[in-house]
Amino acid sequence: MIDWNLLRTPLIVLLVSLFVSGMVWAWADSYNEVQMDEKSKLERDFAKTRQRYNEARRDRASYKEYLDSFLQYKNRGIIGEEQRLSWIEELETINKRLKLSTLRYEINPQDSAEIVGLKLPNGIKVNSSNMKLTAGALHEGDVLYMLLEMRKKAKGNFAVKSCDLTSRIDQQEGLHYQPKESYVNMVCNLEWYTIEVQS
Repeated sequence: MIDWNLLRTPLIVLLVSLFVSGMVWAWADSYNEVQMDEKSKLERDFAKTRQRYNEARRDRASYKEYLDSFLQYKNRGIIGEEQRLSWIEELETINKRLKLSTLRYEINPQDSAEIVGLKLPNGIKVNSSNMKLTAGALHEGDVLYMLLEMRKKAKGNFAVKSCDLTSRIDQQEGLHYQPKESYVNMVCNLEWYTIEVQS
């Protein structure tokens, strides 16, 4: 026969111990779950931070790589405002060297350039201005020299849209050189392009 009076205290202690153990186990499990969630969140945050850091390093490398090119294009007048004064000054310098009989130029107002197939990112725009250039040259080489010097020294970038040369040499009389005389009339249309970077 079991004496329950003797076992009552140990049983109460056992039940209380089991209850406390269960409570501690439940709290530990809950705490562990919270800590695991926190660890997962920290790991995700760390991964995002590392990704942003790597992207920033790549962006910095790209920035350094393209900054020099950007500054060169800006200094050459390809990016930014048109450098019309540079075009005119270079034409005058060329005229002093070649001693052309006539030199005239007309520059139309700047407008948006229409370039078929060119897709530009937001904030980038290409503008163009047409220049009609008329000159009386000694020979065709003067025309080529003028265009090459403009390409090398004038600030900006242009495309020759058309260039008509008309000889004024009389086939019967031949060529008789006279200073400041023009034997070739030139009418060229140049399209000056500039890139506008909008902020």
